[in-house]
Amino acid sequence: MICANANIYIKIWTLTYSVFLLGSSASAGQLNRGELGSYEEAAQIYSTIIRKYDSRVRPPSNHSIPVIVSADLRLKFIYSFNIQEQILHSLISLNLSWSDHRLAWYPNNILKVIVDQDLIWVPQISFVNGLSLPQEIGKESIHLISKGNVSWYRELSVKTFCPTDLANRTNTCLLSLGSTLYQNNEQQLQLKNFTIGHFKQNNHLWHVTRNDDRSGVDKNKGIIRCAVDLRPLHANFPAFSMLRASSPAVAFSKFYKLIICSLLVAFFHCEFFF
Repeated sequence: MICANANIYIKIWTLTYSVFLLGSSASAGQLNRGELGSYEEAAQIYSTIIRKYDSRVRPPSNHSIPVIVSADLRLKFIYSFNIQEQILHSLISLNLSWSDHRLAWYPNNILKVIVDQDLIWVPQISFVNGLSLPQEIGKESIHLISKGNVSWYRELSVKTFCPTDLANRTNTCLLSLGSTLYQNNEQQLQLKNFTIGHFKQNNHLWHVTRNDDRSGVDKNKGIIRCAVDLRPLHANFPAFSMLRASSPAVAFSKFYKLIICSLLVAFFHCEFFF
C-alpha cells in the first residue's frame, strides 16, 4: 500500500513538473508570479483529483446510465494487404473522448493537463476482428479538460481479418471496434468521425475509398464498423496477379487447361503419324 501511494505521488510530481515546463515561457531557472501560480495550480489539480480518484469505477456516478465514448478514427496508412491470407496491416490513429465529472476542476490559469493511462478510468475497446494485439506507435496521451472531458489519443499498428474474393479486384475491409468487458448498457460507442489518408501521395499500391454503406454503429452489439474499399492502383498490379495466380481455383483451372492441351497435341501427333 505504501509503495502504491509512493508511485502515485511520484507520478503526480512528474506530471505536475511536465505541465509546468510546457506552460512556462520564461528562461530556465526564472519564475514570475503568474508562472508560480500555474505551478501551484497544477500541483493542486493533480493532488486533489488523483488522490481521491478510483480508476476501477467507471463514470458516471449513476451506474444505470452508460458512459458515452466517441471515437474519431483515421486510417493513415496501409503497410500491406495480403489477399490470399486475408490480412490487412494498417496504421490507425484513434482518438476516444468521454466525460468524467470526477476529473473536473475550477480553472484559474490551467485549462488542460496530461495524465498517464493507469491513473484514471479509460474505456475498454479493442478491434473485434483483430488478429493480434495492436502495437502502440509512439507514446499515447490522455488530456483532461477542466470541465471533466477526457481525450485519449493513440496511434496503432493493427492487423485485422479481411475476407477477400480473388474474382473481384475490389475488396471491402472492416475496422471493427467493440468491448469485451462492458455491456452496451454500461458503455456505448459512437462514431464521431472516420477519415482515410492520402495514399496516392505516398506512392501507395492501393486505391482506398471509404465505404459509407457498410460503416456505422451496430447499437445492438455495441460495435463500430469503419469500412474501406481497396483496389489495386495499376491494372497489371504484380502482387495481385501473383496472388490470384497462386490461388487453388486458378491453379486447378490452369492444370485442367494443360491436360486438355496435352491431349490435343497427342491426338494430332497420332493423326499425323498414321
